[in-house]
Amino acid sequence: MIEVRTYEDVYPAMEELIDELRSAGFDESATILSHRMHKVARTSGSELWAELVRVLSDLEATEDSRLSPPLVSQVRAVLAKMREWFATFYPRGLDRDEDHPERLSPYHLNRVDFYLASSEGYGMRTPRACTALKRLHGEKREDLLLLNIDPPIIGQRFGLGERNIDHVIVATRFEGDSLFPIARWPAHVHVARLLVAYEGQEAIGRDEMESVALAELYPTEEAAYGASGG
Repeated sequence: MIEVRTYEDVYPAMEELIDELRSAGFDESATILSHRMHKVARTSGSELWAELVRVLSDLEATEDSRLSPPLVSQVRAVLAKMREWFATFYPRGLDRDEDHPERLSPYHLNRVDFYLASSEGYGMRTPRACTALKRLHGEKREDLLLLNIDPPIIGQRFGLGERNIDHVIVATRFEGDSLFPIARWPAHVHVARLLVAYEGQEAIGRDEMESVALAELYPTEEAAYGASGG
């Protein structure tokens, strides 16, 4: 089976897991997972992952004795990587299930800290809800901020096919401005996309990100619409 070493391995491993479950006679579980991945509309990738964690946790809890050892190991490997992702990107967003304290539960994933939009265009006039995830440092700056954005930036214009961009790095454009905390609105920022998988690292190299826009951060969605014309 696929070795789940990075976050990018999760989706291929899930598809493989669905096929393996069907082959092993667990049609109902395979159908539920497939439906959650491909049929149910989600507002963000994090919402999808939260639902998949819940389904896999239930599968692990109820079918553990019937699953083959390789299937058990793969379910646990996928769960471990997804839980690691939530712990990295939503360190304050994980609760425990009251009925099953050993499980990670859904999830305060709807926290919005501010909104990102660009009055200069860049295909970003429509405001995007932002969750501030982590302060990072680069080769010359110590004040980079990793964001989760919703809706994501369409990946096709960057040659990513159907893979969209839901994490970006921002940094202030003007001397005297700060993101820690934001004292003056709007905050004018550089926006960059990651060229490498984010796995919890504290530093990002210049060759590991690419500038995609000049934009602003706004305290409310209304302010973002009003300024950007989105």
